Amino acid sequence: ASGLFTGRQWQQGLGWQVGGEAGGFGIALFGLRNSNEPRNEGHGLSLRGTRMLRIDEQTFWHVGGWLSLEEGGAGTPARDIGFAYGGRRGPSAVLRQTAAGSAFSQQSAGVELAGARGPWHWQGEWARARLALPGGSSGTLEGGYAQLAWLPGGQRSYDAGDGVFGSPKNIGRGLWEVIARLDHLRDADRSGADLSRWSLGLNWYASPQVRFMLQWTQGRDEASGDDPGQLGFRAQYVF
Repeated sequence: ASGLFTGRQWQQGLGWQVGGEAGGFGIALFGLRNSNEPRNEGHGLSLRGTRMLRIDEQTFWHVGGWLSLEEGGAGTPARDIGFAYGGRRGPSAVLRQTAAGSAFSQQSAGVELAGARGPWHWQGEWARARLALPGGSSGTLEGGYAQLAWLPGGQRSYDAGDGVFGSPKNIGRGLWEVIARLDHLRDADRSGADLSRWSLGLNWYASPQVRFMLQWTQGRDEASGDDPGQLGFRAQYVF
């Protein structure tokens, strides 16, 4: 759902989370100010719950859902909602711009489905948002993604309490990973206002902290007809 919260996935606030082997639940209260922006009086509430269903030692399913309610206040800026359909640091497009100040309002909800079986793991999400637009009208955006990956000789770790995947298991002297992913975001009120991208990637894990990534991305902006392609390489060190 990062397209629905472009540039503001991380907000300052207070949260509480509890989790265990069967799943987890979290709640957060937050302001609508990014760390590099002036203070404003907007506020929000988010909830997320997940459940892990263990089938056997190498197979499990993850189901989850979340809700985000945001209301603006004095000084809350307007937000552009869209995403970089051409790949990392590639071309991007805006589907909608929200209202500003006390007129800002966005209600978003999503569902999650993920799982793993041996060296295979998959995950996906679908979300819908209702937002206030300039001039007093409202709009609806829908989006989601689906991803499938294969780790020959390894297995993706999973934290049931947080409801997230972690680094692969059994990396040893290195582990390869093949990934395919599709992302899509559309304006439900306007025909042809669609952004999408698909990508194929090859990763090599040198250790739990070091990863090298080669990825081809093909994007599409239906409104303009732009369909860029991007070949990217990244090296990542987590500390």
